[in-house]
Amino acid sequence: MKNVGYMTNHLDGLSGEKGLYYNYILASNGLFIEAENPSIAARVLVAECEIRGLAPMEKK
Repeated sequence: MKNVGYMTNHLDGLSGEKGLYYNYILASNGLFIEAENPSIAARVLVAECEIRGLAPMEKK
């Protein structure tokens, strides 16, 4: 498993490889970074943009 994961949020779910520490997720409404451990989970919008053909994602 790599330290950083790169994933895409398709209409049928996430695809790509999860990272050990955090993941970049490309969605229809922008680029997100997501990290979680037993104590906390977070997903933050890094850059807002519109990408057709992908599913939207929400902050967490």
